[in-house]
Amino acid sequence: MADSFALLQQRDQSSAPIEPDPEQLLAEALQAPLPDVVGDWRREGEDFDARCARERRRREREARPVRDWSAEIDLRIAKTVAAERERVYEVLGLTLGEMWAEQRKDSADQLADEVRTLRMELLDLQTTLLELRQLIASGDSNKVVDLPALPLRSRAN
Repeated sequence: MADSFALLQQRDQSSAPIEPDPEQLLAEALQAPLPDVVGDWRREGEDFDARCARERRRREREARPVRDWSAEIDLRIAKTVAAERERVYEVLGLTLGEMWAEQRKDSADQLADEVRTLRMELLDLQTTLLELRQLIASGDSNKVVDLPALPLRSRAN
């Protein structure tokens, strides 16, 4: 037990705080560099600016609309289809124009033929009318006059 007591006292003496020498503390404090408060503020400001710039770039990326490839492809397809449709309309227009011109020419030819036929019939009728007038003027009522056939209605229309 005496040994334990001696050990405890030794431990208490070895763990007792040693007071530092004030002159040594002063010398260490003078040799240590002074804290750079302005530099710290500058670094903090630069770090803050960098964080703000990163946040701004992130917001801009999120705000940018994402390219909708399917809409662009649909638009290109619609433009191509519209151009092709215009070409088809142009070809159809030219073809219809040619067909109408040909039909108009055929109709004009048919109309000219009909007019010629009607003129010939008119000449026949005028000749017959002249003969009738001469017959009536001569006073010979017993003579038989051969009249031309009347035009059929289907030919007139």
